[in-house]
Amino acid sequence: MILSDIAKVLYAPRKAFKQIVENPKYLGVVLILLLFLAVQVAFEYAQFSKVNFEDTSPSAGELNGWTVNSTRWTTSSVMSNSTDFTNQTIYATGIGFVSLGNSSLQFYASNSTNMSATLSNINIDCGPEGFQNLSLRMKLVEPQSEPQQVTLTLYSKVDADYFTRDLTPNFMGASLTVWNNLTIPVGVNAPLWTSHGGASWSNITALKLDVAFPASSNITIRVDNLFFRGLYTNPVESAGANIAFNLLYTFFMQFVFEWLILTAIIYIVIRALKGKATWKPLFVAVGFAMFLLVFRGLIGLAATLALPPAYYPFELAFGVSISPFGVVNYPSLAVPVLSPDAQLAYHSVDSLTSVFQSITSFVSIAIYVWLGVLCTIAVGMLVPEFSTAKRAIASVVGLVVTIVLLLFFLVGII
Repeated sequence: MILSDIAKVLYAPRKAFKQIVENPKYLGVVLILLLFLAVQVAFEYAQFSKVNFEDTSPSAGELNGWTVNSTRWTTSSVMSNSTDFTNQTIYATGIGFVSLGNSSLQFYASNSTNMSATLSNINIDCGPEGFQNLSLRMKLVEPQSEPQQVTLTLYSKVDADYFTRDLTPNFMGASLTVWNNLTIPVGVNAPLWTSHGGASWSNITALKLDVAFPASSNITIRVDNLFFRGLYTNPVESAGANIAFNLLYTFFMQFVFEWLILTAIIYIVIRALKGKATWKPLFVAVGFAMFLLVFRGLIGLAATLALPPAYYPFELAFGVSISPFGVVNYPSLAVPVLSPDAQLAYHSVDSLTSVFQSITSFVSIAIYVWLGVLCTIAVGMLVPEFSTAKRAIASVVGLVVTIVLLLFFLVGII
C-alpha cells in the first residue's frame, strides 16, 4: 500500500497528494529516505569505482622533501638555492592555490670533469603494483657545454644490485639555461634500463646522478621536483568503509535539511499569502514529492555504466570534489595554474566524463523542475482556494531558498 502511494506520486500526483493531505503518515517518507540513501550511496560508489587518484613518493604534502633537505645527499658540495627553483602550483579543495616548494638543490664541484650525487635511505616499490615513473627537473648551470655523459642509477638493497639508465640524449641540443623536465619510466616494463647483480624493482633503496664533461671545469647543477609517481589508487578499494559512512551522513543531512527547509519556506509563503495550512500534511506531502530524488539517483546510477575509468594525476587529485549534483569534479577555473602536462590530463579526463556530467546535470535540473511542479500540486490540495500563481510562488520560493541554503551554508549538495 505504501509503495503504491509512493509510485502514484509519479503517475497520478493529484490523486496521490489528495490522499496524503487527508491522511498524512510519516512511514512513507521514512521509506523514501531509506531508498534515497541506498540509491545515492550506490550511485557514488559506482562513480568512485571509476575514479583513480595518483600517489607520489614523497607524498604530495612533502613533494619536494628530497630537494629541500640537503643532508640526505652524499656529494662533493651541495646547498639550497632559494632564488632558482621550479614554482609548481596546484589547487587544493578547501585551501585554494598552494605552491609546492620554494627552493631547489644546487650541487657543485670545482675544477673537475664529473660530479656525482647520491640520495640514500629511500624505500620505493617500483614493482608491478608500485610506482611507474620518476619525475625529475634538472638544470646544467655550468659549464655552458653539453655533457659527455649523464647517468641515473637506482640501487636495490646493496651497492652491487642496481639499475642504470643513460640520460645523455635528454640534454643534447637542449638549452642549458632552462629547467629540463624529465619523466622517466621505471619498473619491469620500462625500457632503456640496464640491470646489474640481483637488482629488484620492488625494493629501490637509493638514487644516484652522475654527470661527466669532456674537460675539467667548475660544475654547477640544480635539481628540483624529484619524486616517484605513476601509482594510482581507487578510493573505494583503499577507504571503502570510510567513504560509505561519509556518504550516508552527507546524504542523510541533505535529505533531512531539504525536507525541513522546503516545507518551512512553503509554509511561511502560504501564511504570508493569507492561506491556511497545517504543518503535518504539508510536511508529509513534500516528503513524498522528494521521491523524485530517488528517481534521479537511479538514472545517475544507470549512467555510471557508460562512465570510463578516469585517472587524476596528483596535480589534479587534491582539487577534486563532489559537485552540487553529486558528481566528481575538478574546477575548470583552477586549470590555468597547472603545468602543461597536468592541463592535458585535465582535458583528457574532462572529455572522457563530459557525457556523464551532462546527463547528471540535465537530469538534476529536470528533477528539480518536476519537484517544483509536484510541490505546486501539493499546495493546491492543501490550500485549494489558492490560484495557480500563488501555488507556484510558494513552491518556487521554497525551492530557490532551499537550494541556496544547501549549496552555501549546509551540505553543498542538492
